[in-house]
This record gives sequence, structure tokens and C-alpha cells, in this order.
Amino acid sequence: MTWTESLVLDASGKVASGLLVGTIGDLGNFDECLATTVENMYGERDFTGRFCTVYMNFKNNTFVAKMVARYTLATVAILVAAATAADVALRTVLKRRMSTKPKGILYDVVYGFSVVSNTEKLLKTDPSDPADSKLKFIHGLRFYSSTWVMLGHAFLIADPTATGSLMNVVDLVEDFLTTLIANAFPSVETFLFISGFLVSYNVQKTLRNKTKLIFWVPLIILRRYIRRPYLGALFAALATVVSSAYTGVVSYLNNYQPAVIFTHTDVSYTIGTANQIYFKPFAHVGSFCIGVLLGYYIYVAPKMKLSKPVQVLCWCAATACNLAIVLAPHKWYTDHSYSIKQPECLLYASLHRVAWTLGVAWLVFACATGRGGIVMSLLSWPALVPLSRLSYGAFLCHVVILLVQMMTNRERIAYTYMVKTMNYLAVVMASYLCAYLLYLFCEAPVATLERTLLGGIGSPRRGGPASRLTVIVPKAADQHLPPGSSLRELPATPAAAEESSQRSHL
Repeated sequence: MTWTESLVLDASGKVASGLLVGTIGDLGNFDECLATTVENMYGERDFTGRFCTVYMNFKNNTFVAKMVARYTLATVAILVAAATAADVALRTVLKRRMSTKPKGILYDVVYGFSVVSNTEKLLKTDPSDPADSKLKFIHGLRFYSSTWVMLGHAFLIADPTATGSLMNVVDLVEDFLTTLIANAFPSVETFLFISGFLVSYNVQKTLRNKTKLIFWVPLIILRRYIRRPYLGALFAALATVVSSAYTGVVSYLNNYQPAVIFTHTDVSYTIGTANQIYFKPFAHVGSFCIGVLLGYYIYVAPKMKLSKPVQVLCWCAATACNLAIVLAPHKWYTDHSYSIKQPECLLYASLHRVAWTLGVAWLVFACATGRGGIVMSLLSWPALVPLSRLSYGAFLCHVVILLVQMMTNRERIAYTYMVKTMNYLAVVMASYLCAYLLYLFCEAPVATLERTLLGGIGSPRRGGPASRLTVIVPKAADQHLPPGSSLRELPATPAAAEESSQRSHL
């Protein structure tokens, strides 16, 4: 056997060691395969080692989507670079000539595309409205929920052929800790609940402050003639009940899983449950509606008297409920004899999303009304505010990072807590780095353009009569002024704005 033949044989995949403990693949040696070169009898290269790649042949067109994407990315990069340079120039070179920060639409756009200004906005931890400071815990709730999702995906997204000793997975599944990690699906309900809560709270706040009226005139007129808050609550409750019932009916008729059980031997059940239940909006309507109701209640009736025993009871009930939701699928991970026809499976499939949301709703209610205690302190940590703002971008990026990592593996990886945890931490850091880039080049500039084009309509101009009044002392009072004193103009806040600033929202 020649050296080249030995090299090819050594680089090729073969029957893997550990076959009896679940090692089902051997990837060979990627670099050694590419380094293999075979020469003919004349000393010329005959062939070399290659790897297979699928290519798509597009029609011979001078204007393709790929070029459009490149032009778009290049344009955004140029705009951000130019805005950053202009911002730095305004901060340094022109700082001596300007006593105040320049204002205007052009300057707002420049600051909105600047890396420096956007980073300052990202790192700002205090809310623009001091009345909203008690809602800072939302940032912690959003950050921890997003990292929980990443943890679950880091353990679930793996290539079986590139995993050594798959029997380790069976052993890990029998541990309750794996259930806490893998069953991260209820965190999606937390995101939807937060969305409904903030939408409801901010709409009430905008209507009460009467700003940007042109967009809210139809809603204000409708609210003028239909002053029945209980109708909205009734509709939200009805939508929650219908959503839960419909989810249970669909699961029962199609024999789906009570939750997404990734260890089932028949993958079609897992895929069907994910595609037809988990990814569909009707299953999550209840979580959003509960958030809308709580956001409205927190704004209009922020103070509610609850005795200490009642608060302790609510904390215990919420904790027990959410732990039950997370740990209930543990027996289904190991025992596949379950069926949606069983009452407990059908009940879980129908109600576990609403039950989880109710537990989170109590946490939000307690923190928003000053009853959060140490939980409020943990969720309101200022360092979590910037991370929370990047959580959406990190959520979008982390699956792509995991897939790229999985598809570029050159060796088998052991499936252990230590290996997966270290991989998870690396994925989280890479995801938030990508999210920061998305924030600078996409999210912040788009928000600036949206605010510039739509935010000024219907709202008073800065320095205009609606935002600044002048109080002038009558001339008759000039006679009673002490010697050496003078009159001056004083800014006055309009009554509506004063009422808005003095009113505590929480």
C-alpha cells in the first residue's frame, strides 16, 4: 500500500469506536482529506481530496438579489460611518463654538445613525419618564427569559452523527436538571405577555397625556362613547378561553404531544406538534390578552391593598404553578407510553401556557406595585438594561450561530453538562455581540427614521407655544420692586403637561 493510499484510508470515515454506546458516525479527518494529493506516472497532479458542496446556478441576470443585498449593506455602512464621523466632529471640533447641542431633524438623523450616540443610548439605564422607573424589572425578566431559550436550544440543537456516545443523552434525560434546561418553551409565553403588558400600559399613558393626538383621534372618540372597561376585559377573557380550548381540540384530533417532547422515538409527532401548535399564533393568544389586562390595571389602579398572608400565598401559588409547568413533561421524556387521550395530557396541552402566564403575571404585579422584594432587586439590576435591549437581536442570531457551529464540526463532540454549558456561554456571548452590531446598523437607525418621519406629527414643536409659555409681571408691579432688582421671563408648563408630570403612573 502506497503512502497516498494510506493517507486516504486514514482520512476517510469508518466504523466508529463506541458503537454499542450510541456513537453512530465517524467524520474522518477533514484537513487530512483536503491535503491528499495523487500524482500520475508522469509526476503530474491527478486529483486531490475534495469536499462536496451544493451550488445553485442563477440565470445570467445583471440585477440579482444578492447584489442588491450587497449594495444595501454597503449603503448602511457608509451612512453609519459618515454619521459617526459627523457626531465626533460636533462633539470635539465644534464643541467650543456651540454652547448647546444643535437641534433639528438633520441633527437627529445624524445622531440616530452614529455609533457613539447609539451606544450611549444603549448604555443608558434610567427611563426617560421617571414614573416608569418601577417597570425596570421588565428588563431583567426579558433578559433571563431570552437566555433560558438559548440554553434550551444549545442543548437541543445537535448533530447525532457528530455526537459521541449518544447513550449519555439518555442518561441526562432522566435527570430533572435536563427538564429545566430543555423545557424552555414557556419562556415564549413570557415574551408575549410582556408585549401585551407594555402595549396596554403605553397606550393608556399616551391617551392620558394627550400627545400625538392625530394618531389617537379615532380611539379617543371611540372611548368617549364606549366607556365600558369590563367589555374589553370580557373580550380578553373570552379570547383566552377560546384559545386554550381550540389548542386542546386540535391536539386531541391530531394526536399531537401535550408539549414539544424532543425525545420521542417518532420524530413526526414532535415536528407536527411544533409546526401546528407551537408555531401557530392561536395557541399564544391567552398570554398576550393577560398581559393587556394587567397593563391596563396597573396603570388605572396601581394601588391595591393585600395583606402579608395573601401575598405569601400568591407567591407560593405562582412558584408552585410555574415549577409544575416546567417539570411536568419530565415523565414524558422518559416514558413514551403517554397519549393525548389521557386527561392529564389533554389538560396540560390546553392550559399550561395560560397557567404559566398567570404565574408570571403575579410576579409582574408584585414588582410593579412595590411587593417584589429581592426578586425586584435581581430583575432591576442596571447592568441588565442594555442586555435586555439587545435580547431580541440575540434571540434572532443565536439559532443561526448554533446551526453554523453544528455544520462546521470536524470532530465528534461529547454530550455532557460541562461541554454543553461551555458551548452555551460562548453562544450567548457571540449572540449578544451580533445583536450589538444589529442594533448599530439596523435597529437604532430604523427607529430614528421612524421617530423622525412619524414622531413629530401631531406633537408640539420644541420651544413652541404648547411646550413653553412666558409669564410677564405687570408693569404696575415695577413700582414695588426693591432697588437693583429686575424683571425676567419665567417658563411655565401648560396645565395638561403639569398634570401629566405630577401624576404617578405606578
